[in-house]
Amino acid sequence: MLDTKSQECRPMDLSSTDALIIVDMQNDYCSDGSVPVAGAAALVKTLSDLSRRVMPRGRRVQVTQDWHTDKHLSFSENGGT
Repeated sequence: MLDTKSQECRPMDLSSTDALIIVDMQNDYCSDGSVPVAGAAALVKTLSDLSRRVMPRGRRVQVTQDWHTDKHLSFSENGGT
């Protein structure tokens, strides 16, 4: 289990149907990305450590990534905030 305050992984019990799902982890959120988020770089190591603990136990790790075309309204130059 991920301790969100310390960003450390603690031992956990996994069932045969458990999976780790990582949602929208991208370089854009790191300090040199287009939408930097404080602490994102530290989270990369934490997620990597957690993945290494889950995969050898035969559990799935699924990663999703959101994306937008360069004209998408979520970008400030297209009126987004």
